[in-house]
Amino acid sequence: MLAILAAISGAIAGGVFTAVISQQKIKSEVRASTRLEWIKEVRELTARIINSYYQIQRYYNSAVKYLPPSRASSYQNIDDYKNLENELISLSNDITLFKLYFSTIRINPVNVEQPNKENIYMRKLADQVKNESTRVKIALDGPMKHRRKFKNIHINKFSNFTSDYLKKEWDRAKNNRWIVAEWQTISHI
Repeated sequence: MLAILAAISGAIAGGVFTAVISQQKIKSEVRASTRLEWIKEVRELTARIINSYYQIQRYYNSAVKYLPPSRASSYQNIDDYKNLENELISLSNDITLFKLYFSTIRINPVNVEQPNKENIYMRKLADQVKNESTRVKIALDGPMKHRRKFKNIHINKFSNFTSDYLKKEWDRAKNNRWIVAEWQTISHI
């Protein structure tokens, strides 16, 4: 009789253990999959931002060559000037979308909101890239003495920081997948 109770309780415990592991495995797979999709979207968006920045730089340099020292606004029929304006709009939209991916707050383990310093910095870098590009348009519309060269400082910081951030996120997602593999091994034992 005692052996039967031990066998039944063992079977129940094993079933509960398997159910708990399965539930955790499902949650972990969903988190890892979602995180990987998020990383992919942010990488693509970051690439678009960087590409737009360098396109703006190229159009600006080309437009400056052909404009008289007065004002560019009277020469808006120049293709590079129009392309520059279109690319600025695209960059602005992409940076707005980029910032929506990075919340400025985080919830700590005891459900208290705290500033998310890494995301705040990420958003600041994105704004700096946008402001640098917008200043180029203002300089192009102004007198020749205000025209300037791109320095690429902000875009380089933005690119490097975003790359490092996404690498850390990728490692976190990869670790979740590793945990899933461990649970699969445990559940088969």
